Amino acid sequence: MVRKIIALILITVFILSYIPPDLLAKAAGPPEINRVLLRSVRDTGDRVTLTYEIRGKNFVNPLSVYIDDIYVMPNHVTDSTITIIREEDTDDIFAVGLKTIRVVNGDGESEEVKFEVVAPPHITAVSKTKAKVGEPLEIYGTGFEDITSVVVAGVPYSVGPDSGYEAVVNPEGNKIVIEKVKSPVFYSVTDVRVRKDAGLGSDVPVEDAIEGILRGCISVVGKLTDIEVVSLEPDSGHVSGGTVIRMMGNVEEGKTSFNSSMRVFVGGNEATDVQVITDSAGKVVGLQAVTPPGVAGECEVVIQDSEGHNEYVLPQKFTYVQAGNMLVVTDVTPSYAKESQQQKVVISGRNIATLNISQLQDVELQQGHEDEGYDPLSNQYTLVYKGRYNDSPVTIERKIKVTIGLIAPIEEVLKIQENGDQISVTTPIITLQQKGIPEIHDVVLDTETVVTDANGSQVIYRVEKYTLRSSFTYLPDMTIPEIDSITPGRGPWDQDIYISIKGTNFQVLAEEVDGVQVKKYPVIKVGPRTIDPNDDSNSPQVRVYDSDGNLLDGKKYTIGTEIRTVIPAGDVALEGFVNVSVTNPDGGYNFAENLFRFMDPQLPDSEKPVIDRLDPDKGTTGGGTEVKIFGANFDNRVENLIVTIDGAEALVKSVNSLGSQITIITPPGEEGFKTVQVINGDGSMATLENGYYYTRVSSDPVIYSIAPDIGGAGTWVIIRGRDFRPPVPESEIIANKLGTRVLLDGQDINDYLTDEHGNILLDADGNIMFADDGQRTWVLDEYTIKIKIPPG
Repeated sequence: MVRKIIALILITVFILSYIPPDLLAKAAGPPEINRVLLRSVRDTGDRVTLTYEIRGKNFVNPLSVYIDDIYVMPNHVTDSTITIIREEDTDDIFAVGLKTIRVVNGDGESEEVKFEVVAPPHITAVSKTKAKVGEPLEIYGTGFEDITSVVVAGVPYSVGPDSGYEAVVNPEGNKIVIEKVKSPVFYSVTDVRVRKDAGLGSDVPVEDAIEGILRGCISVVGKLTDIEVVSLEPDSGHVSGGTVIRMMGNVEEGKTSFNSSMRVFVGGNEATDVQVITDSAGKVVGLQAVTPPGVAGECEVVIQDSEGHNEYVLPQKFTYVQAGNMLVVTDVTPSYAKESQQQKVVISGRNIATLNISQLQDVELQQGHEDEGYDPLSNQYTLVYKGRYNDSPVTIERKIKVTIGLIAPIEEVLKIQENGDQISVTTPIITLQQKGIPEIHDVVLDTETVVTDANGSQVIYRVEKYTLRSSFTYLPDMTIPEIDSITPGRGPWDQDIYISIKGTNFQVLAEEVDGVQVKKYPVIKVGPRTIDPNDDSNSPQVRVYDSDGNLLDGKKYTIGTEIRTVIPAGDVALEGFVNVSVTNPDGGYNFAENLFRFMDPQLPDSEKPVIDRLDPDKGTTGGGTEVKIFGANFDNRVENLIVTIDGAEALVKSVNSLGSQITIITPPGEEGFKTVQVINGDGSMATLENGYYYTRVSSDPVIYSIAPDIGGAGTWVIIRGRDFRPPVPESEIIANKLGTRVLLDGQDINDYLTDEHGNILLDADGNIMFADDGQRTWVLDEYTIKIKIPPG
């Protein structure tokens, strides 16, 4: 019985659920049109479209729309709205005049109305993209005659021909003036709309049926009325940003309702680190922020509430400058310390201790003042000056703080000069985040300058910050190298063998000895052969590279992954596998067992391999060049051959059966002539000194920073960047002998000795000849140039 009941219910549901499509369409009833709107829309790309919006009910797809008996394909259909969109001037259905609009549903039922089109208004522009409540606004366009309303940010305005209305239309019909913008409904970027009635021949409502819209053209913001800024300090800063600005409120009028959730914009870009400023009693008196990067020139400073709905525009302007009398750090020596070492470090720069506030006059340092020195509680070193401000005596305190990962206490101010200051600090003891892995840190220097008058009132307060990025390395107490491989893995005991050792934690350090920077390199041992460029002037050169191919300089780059050097020929016959060890400058040591094999081929000269030439004998530093090596007595099995260029292994593609021609693909290398070696399976080796020349693909130098960026003749300046080219004195090409040049106002800052034709003269050794004190450019490496500003 239960099963029969369930079956009857299912059958009933199925019958009621299935209604044929034609019956479904008829059940809705005939279509009804109760409103027609026409819009002219200009978007943010200045594209203009015209739109009919037909409103009603019982619109059922598929349906057809006809305007004056012309079939029109709708863009969008719902049961209550039909939308037709066309590009301007592409269709006559929008022409001025009486239109018959007919909608026909799929079942044949239809509805028809009359709609009289009048010339729609077209908005082309507004006088400002950001309008403030209470301020005027102008709207420009055409067809503004007989408009009935204006809508800005969702708020309607009454319209008329004179000042009694909220929006006044000029007699020519091409401008609307709003005397006072009202508080918006929509605070984000939004539209402006202008409306007018359709023609009286319409048989649907005509009120505001024709509309002109300018999309995304304006945002309306209110005014923050409970704050007022009476001073902005400082009112200028570098285009790179990072200047701490202080906006002090009108305490007397009580307009100091600042809070840390407020947003600050400088030149349209948002500042960071917004904080309130309080007085000694804890009362909020101002707002502080750090400027973002900007473009040189004067710009507006704006404070907004957290939602961005209301804002305050400072009466003071902020000026971004390319070069200015700013705090700058130019050098840190040494640039590394061990994690458990409290290393003395000298920081050089400009305006570290020197006062750089132009409003101060007759400034004198008060040496030995009771407040001078380092305070471990505030972590600041204080210097006290006396001077004048607005012809009145003032006291100036310059407070300095240094952070290198952690606070680095300042020991002493070594030098105070306009063209450069120096201070010494002691690095903190730190714990490396990953044991045994060096960490690179920024050096951050903060200054705080407080100027007080004779009554103890603060008249100037300025803070500056400078960050020298990735300029200091904390090393493990001992950096243990890891050796992965050596190329080649074999070679004759009685010849110099160019090698490449790959691994991690290969170290180069720069130390100052008697005022001179001295680099310390790893010591390599291959069996009994020792390579020590630090203490043995006859030792082969050692070069260390990081994983990005940067040559380690011991300052910016200290840890590498590849060593290039030469195993020197021995005096005593040696055969068999030997250990390879690396000892870093800090004493870190490791070895790889039986990694290299010395061999003793003992072949007659006629059977030893010989390299005659390479074709081509040059290629780019990126490698990948196919080269043929011609010679004799090469092993005729590819798997037995090792070919290296400057110690780096080349890919051996083939060798002919006579052992007289090898085809290789070159590895990456450094610019210049390099030694080529071929090692046979029996350990016999051929060497061609300067057999291959790597050419550098020319690339424009890139400048990251110039410090200091202002100064007179004789100022020392450090330029940091990449793709700088050190001079190559041994080159026969003048451009290579010069290396990267530095131009000031289009002129080379060096003064060269030249002949009557203007050609640069060379001395007997082929070196560039300079006029007295004429060399002012030193390319230290690919990343650093040191220059001396010339006279004039």
